[in-house]
Amino acid sequence: MAGTISLIGADREVLHTIYLGDGPEYGKSTFNAMMATEIQLIQSQFGHLPWSGVADGAAHDWTFLADYVETQIIDRSGGPLLSCLGIYLWGISSNIPTSKNAQKEG
Repeated sequence: MAGTISLIGADREVLHTIYLGDGPEYGKSTFNAMMATEIQLIQSQFGHLPWSGVADGAAHDWTFLADYVETQIIDRSGGPLLSCLGIYLWGISSNIPTSKNAQKEG
């Protein structure tokens, strides 16, 4: 399984992305626990902003995302047969410390 959490700025630029992955031998519950931990850490700082979830057609992804996001978007692009999901946090201020902002200052 694979997942991402992306922080999107007010101008819709990606400010930071967290990538998570886990092999199928560890099971969905292990991946979901890792993803939930990361989501909760980010929500503790940015819980007041809108959250959107993107996933393929796998029903378990939608059940998982429902607890964390306001909007869910299904990806029916016919991409690779992976179980994947993403969460996008919209409207982060461009003055938060991110690797991209650090490069601008340096």
